[in-house]
Amino acid sequence: MRSHEDFRASGPLPNGTRVEEGFDAVHDGLGNTSSCSAHGTHVASVAAGAVHGVAEHATIVPVRVLDCSGGASVSSVVRGMSWVAGRAEPPSVAILSLSAGVSPALDAAARALLSAGVHVVAAAGNQNSDACWFSPGRVSGVVTVGASDRRGALLLPGEGHGGSNVGPCIDVFAPGDRVVGAGIAQDDAASFSSGTSAAAPSVAGAMALFLERHPNASPAELQRAVVLSAAPGRVLGLPLGTPNLLLDARNLLRVGLSSPLEFSTPRLEVVTSNDEQTYNVSVRLSREPTSRVEVSFLNVIPSLFAWLDAQPLTFYPSDWNTSQLLQVKFNLQTSDRTKRFNLYFSTSSRDENYEGWNSFLPVYDLRGDTIRHPLVIPGLPFMYTGSTAALQDDYDVECLDSPVAPRRAPDAVFTFMPAASARVVIATCGSSFDTKLFVYHNTTEILESVTQTQCNDDFGRGDCRTQSLLQVDMVAGLHYAIVVDGWNGAYGDFVLRVFSSTGSPLPAL
Repeated sequence: MRSHEDFRASGPLPNGTRVEEGFDAVHDGLGNTSSCSAHGTHVASVAAGAVHGVAEHATIVPVRVLDCSGGASVSSVVRGMSWVAGRAEPPSVAILSLSAGVSPALDAAARALLSAGVHVVAAAGNQNSDACWFSPGRVSGVVTVGASDRRGALLLPGEGHGGSNVGPCIDVFAPGDRVVGAGIAQDDAASFSSGTSAAAPSVAGAMALFLERHPNASPAELQRAVVLSAAPGRVLGLPLGTPNLLLDARNLLRVGLSSPLEFSTPRLEVVTSNDEQTYNVSVRLSREPTSRVEVSFLNVIPSLFAWLDAQPLTFYPSDWNTSQLLQVKFNLQTSDRTKRFNLYFSTSSRDENYEGWNSFLPVYDLRGDTIRHPLVIPGLPFMYTGSTAALQDDYDVECLDSPVAPRRAPDAVFTFMPAASARVVIATCGSSFDTKLFVYHNTTEILESVTQTQCNDDFGRGDCRTQSLLQVDMVAGLHYAIVVDGWNGAYGDFVLRVFSSTGSPLPAL
């Protein structure tokens, strides 16, 4: 890798290369600059190659996490990410051209990188599925990249590659169809690669160029700039709920750090299951315009998740710093499978500082993620179908009927306060994964001080062999928290049924 012409230095650097010593997380004796699978060499050259890349003067630090077959363990990837978090010199961009199923360990490692000031770019994944179900791209703050094909459409499964993942966890798309980059056969070899791993490096390279001009930009500021500068509506064939934004590297270098719009809150947090609730957000311009500015809702996220009760806003030079009100409503019935997305806005004006820019407001659906923000059970009988894939790992209990699991899993939280004392059956029978079910109780509002009541891993019968079933004697007026978890990292679609053992209705207080 180091001697390839794509990585040669134009100035007096050691050994005539821009590739520094890195880290080998695989420990198979091949070293950190070996790329026996060719994956890392191709990724590095697309991001920073002198022949094939974007940021041709950037320094490259190889961190090897894939073996020669192109596979990787979560532990090796986490080791590599941890090494970067501890040693990266700002400004730095980490390219994670890989994805795995929901992994709390990978998610935590990505957050550690962001906390260390490292800008993180991740491939969305090539499973032709929802990117929110894959780590580390699902982590807020990571720039998650989908792939388009040579026709400008969503990259679908093809020879040698899967289809690009989609969904609201995507930040931006980039070309990912037969992308040319460096090969490993010889020092001037080229190779082709397709998929989100081939798309992500061009975004990382553009971000490196941005950091050359704005070295003190934070990960959040640069992520916002990537989105602000992207070209809307350019990718064909995207499903509902996927941001239609295509990387515009030239525009990224023009946009700078400021957003054209300022919102009254850095993000909206959905914390209640009330379908009728409206969220009010104030918006104003960030600088005085020379002409009228129109602000409209950019329909890259359709009403699948949210809609605005507002006509386009108009600001004039005479009232540019007067806030105007946006009213946002959420479709809480269809947003269950994702817990974060963005509301996008566009500005148009004769003032070039406002013409053609995008802005976005992050939305976090906190319902069901913690005991502080649970899904509330209104009464029994109760049935709920959902997924733990988009949730975080907040709780873990080792049930007496199961061995200690090496991996933790994301969990969903429900609360119930019975109006009368009763024996209550709680079951996840029929769920798609190996569930773990436990119950907490408290005499007052359940926040942090809770007591474990019961726990079950495998009920072991019928359609509950690896799912869970509990019978809990509930006391009227007490709060109970029901946590649906997974054993040893398991996650996915689940069914929760809660009913009184007699079958009689039981209202909540």
